[in-house]
Amino acid sequence: MAQMTVTPVATHGFLLDGKWIEQGDQVEIHAPYDGSTVGRVFQARREHVDAAIAAAIKAFGTTRRLPAFERQRVLRRVAENIAPAQGRVRPHYSSGSGKTHQGGAQ
Repeated sequence: MAQMTVTPVATHGFLLDGKWIEQGDQVEIHAPYDGSTVGRVFQARREHVDAAIAAAIKAFGTTRRLPAFERQRVLRRVAENIAPAQGRVRPHYSSGSGKTHQGGAQ
């Protein structure tokens, strides 16, 4: 009989006001095609939501005063930093949606 290998499952926090948070209940993420656990995440609590809203209001106070060209520059920089992570992130999204890794790229 073939031996089964078990892939370790990562647990991820969430980003709140520039800091990674690993508090709250852990929730398992299951693949829809076979029910296997593909990851775990922390579920935000009410105080996290309140803090996120406060951070968004604070950030809006700053960004609303920026001219359009400056907002565009910031967003382009964000996009440039996201692009290198696509290869690392894509398998997680496709596994969670039940698509193949190739199908998840579309």
